[in-house]
Amino acid sequence: MSTRTLYALLVGINDYPIEAHRLFGCHNDVLAAKTFLENRTNRSNLNLEVKMLLSADATRVNIVKAFEQHLAQAAEGDIAFFYYSGHGSQEPAGSFFDHLESDGQNETLVCWDSRIEDGMDLADKELSSLIQLVSQKNPHIVTMLDCCHSGTGTRNLDNGLPSDFLVRQSPSYQGTRPLDSYILPRDLSADRSVLSTRGTKSLIIPDGRHVALSAAESFQLAKETTLGGNRRGVFSFSLMEILQNSTADLTYDDIMRRVRGLVSKRTFDQNPTIFAPQPKDIHQRFLDGTIVESPVFFSLSFDREHGWVIDGGSVHGIIKGGFGDSTVLGVFPTTVIGAALEDFSQSIGEVEVTDTSASRSIVRPTGATFLDKTATYRCRVTSLPVPPAKVYLFGEVEGVQHLRRQMERGGPEASYWQETRTLEEADFKLLALRNKYVISRAADGMGDDAIIQRDGIDYRPLVEKVSGYDTSSAAEVLKYLTHIIKWEQTLELHNANSRISSNAVRIELYHPDRDERIAPASNGYHFSYNPNDGPNALPGFRIKVINQSGRKLYCSLILLSSLFEVNPFLLAEGGTWLEPSEEAWAMDGEVVMAEVSDSQVAFGRSEVLETLKVIYGSAKFDPALLEMKPLKEPQPANRSMPSGGLIDQTLAGTQTKGIRVRQRNSGSFDEWNAFSLSVRIKRILNE
Repeated sequence: MSTRTLYALLVGINDYPIEAHRLFGCHNDVLAAKTFLENRTNRSNLNLEVKMLLSADATRVNIVKAFEQHLAQAAEGDIAFFYYSGHGSQEPAGSFFDHLESDGQNETLVCWDSRIEDGMDLADKELSSLIQLVSQKNPHIVTMLDCCHSGTGTRNLDNGLPSDFLVRQSPSYQGTRPLDSYILPRDLSADRSVLSTRGTKSLIIPDGRHVALSAAESFQLAKETTLGGNRRGVFSFSLMEILQNSTADLTYDDIMRRVRGLVSKRTFDQNPTIFAPQPKDIHQRFLDGTIVESPVFFSLSFDREHGWVIDGGSVHGIIKGGFGDSTVLGVFPTTVIGAALEDFSQSIGEVEVTDTSASRSIVRPTGATFLDKTATYRCRVTSLPVPPAKVYLFGEVEGVQHLRRQMERGGPEASYWQETRTLEEADFKLLALRNKYVISRAADGMGDDAIIQRDGIDYRPLVEKVSGYDTSSAAEVLKYLTHIIKWEQTLELHNANSRISSNAVRIELYHPDRDERIAPASNGYHFSYNPNDGPNALPGFRIKVINQSGRKLYCSLILLSSLFEVNPFLLAEGGTWLEPSEEAWAMDGEVVMAEVSDSQVAFGRSEVLETLKVIYGSAKFDPALLEMKPLKEPQPANRSMPSGGLIDQTLAGTQTKGIRVRQRNSGSFDEWNAFSLSVRIKRILNE
């Protein structure tokens, strides 16, 4: 894989020359962004080139030069990233911009020298021109703007906010700038002072391909306050919290849905926005997929009332058992992030769960583990008090030997599975065949001899095959297996002892084009289609969640797909409070399309089962801790098949036996329960 470069321009301005304009959190925002890039980008095939401009260095000329000389180096395959934290403003737009600005105002970035003699802001049209300059070699371009009026381009001093808040808006420049003061290129090889015209007053503003994440709408104010013990922009802090805590490689729209939820809880009248000249680009992976994925972790901190507490509870599969039979977690400093959290040799000790609720668990340090009560930590599960899945190994001797040696090495994930010597006892079988590993359920296939003799549909691989017999491939197989087992634990998650009814919250499916409920069968919903009838034949529906209890409940709707995905973000921000009789549409009422992929049919699955699960409780919990990205679909030999999709992912699976998580008690903090709904999808096969 060729090496790419991420060119980052990070601009933060606290110390504006006019004292009344000064801010306090912009440098912290920029330093947090720099730390994130250094710690979470995949440096094995990526060069990181960061240029920072802080306060007096962030003049208009220096920012423009940094675009021209730093970001413009980015070529195809590279990433250009512009991050700005400071004041935003507005200024009168000349008549030559009437066709672009209905309010007659430019949105601007206030550079360090914008408000001193002869100074000028950087207008949104100029930023567009600079982006166009950077786009010439077709890199992946991202802008993040934490300032007022940033929604279209790009903190208010008399703002009426609590004293701890500042607004990132500078008083506007009152005069109308002459056209030749704008950085508006006719073309990139010519004088950059004037842009070609259409008629006498209309100007063509270049619009290079990019994705823009902004702190607020063009008419809103962006705030900064004290967060996490330091002054920070509310948008920047929320954005970095999502990025740092994410276990997955997120898309831009994934990120912004979550950021909006956090910002709305920390301030008011500030709605972060996302924009791309090509709208499909908002579905691209953040920074073009250069972020290293991280395993799921919980945050550990000291609570004066309860002692040491983690932010995961029984909703997340955390279990309290008897003495020596509870969930155990390894503890890491917050400096350990990303893939390093998989290396338990970097842990500083362990904690054991002593009590659970839906959203939190009380833990106690074990052995010689010492924890600082003023610090926070990250935790990962090392063992759960549930029976391990039984795994049967067979096939080519070399492959089986590598698997067995890897299993005998143990480690934290070893508590999820155990080798069994008989197929009759097994939940899963791991087959070594033709220098590839295959994971399948013990019940799938026509027997060992048939499986070994044929590389066809006699066995049903659950995920993609893993090639080669060595330590790394064996570890990859066990990683896939652990993922599947954890997925099944979420599938079977329930709370038999809850005082909240199991039907307190209902899931309903509606027709795609009319407000009419689809009637379910006794065992869930059934859809069928014939692919020869064209794309309009695919089943479609909308999903609604209804609180039919007499109490206010926090609800999260989760998709458990056949590719072992757990998607907890079907409801806005992952979860929402519903009053009695209140309803909420999944994905803002968008239509969900269901399809069985060609690959699934090739392995004998023309009818498949998918699951929608709603988890609800009396206290808020973090649904994001349940998230699991899908595994790759198995492919038939010598064929490459496109996947079908439900909610943008293939939803074609099998009804599973499941590894049940047995709840030992209902917990003492709060109550919760869950309800699941099956959706069966059948693809009609033509003879």
